[in-house]
Amino acid sequence: MLKGEITFEDEVISKYIVVKTIKGTVEHFKDSDITTKSGLVITQPYVSELINGTSNKINKVLLCMAKELINTNKSAAKQRGRYL
Repeated sequence: MLKGEITFEDEVISKYIVVKTIKGTVEHFKDSDITTKSGLVITQPYVSELINGTSNKINKVLLCMAKELINTNKSAAKQRGRYL
């Protein structure tokens, strides 16, 4: 499925796909004391920007899966009346 070098951004997106929430993804990296290459703590806006941004660093298959998952989560939240 994945070809070439796996980037840090790929790892973040992969964890999001497994955990299925941005908050859970951030908590995983926080609990593991894993930071970005520049030493910044992983935050919810950072993960959102990776998913919604146009980074060329992220594997396109992973990015597509993450975008589909986030759209599914938003749709389900709207149906429950919890999404603003």
